[in-house]
Amino acid sequence: MVRRPTGITLIFVWYAIRGIVILSTGSYSAFIDFAIAYGLWTRKNWGRLASILYSVYYLLMYFLYTLSVLAVAPEAIFNIIINVLIIYYMTRKGVKAYFSTPSTN
Repeated sequence: MVRRPTGITLIFVWYAIRGIVILSTGSYSAFIDFAIAYGLWTRKNWGRLASILYSVYYLLMYFLYTLSVLAVAPEAIFNIIINVLIIYYMTRKGVKAYFSTPSTN
């Protein structure tokens, strides 16, 4: 049995917590976060790909937000950094290999 990388666990927690926070605002987009968290936890490659795409989306949104207000908000910088790290990590060779081998569950 292949051990889940710590980075995958941390990213899973990120999406799960963000999903809870977003759901508490009444937005159904939280279910995207929950779906990604589920995909990562169950070792589905679609979860890895969805996390990359969603991070690209959020990266663009926070970048455009920063340009539109002509100011740098701390939460925007934080989210830009988090999303860049997720994209970087999820595209690493070892992470791709982890999701390309069949899981035993």
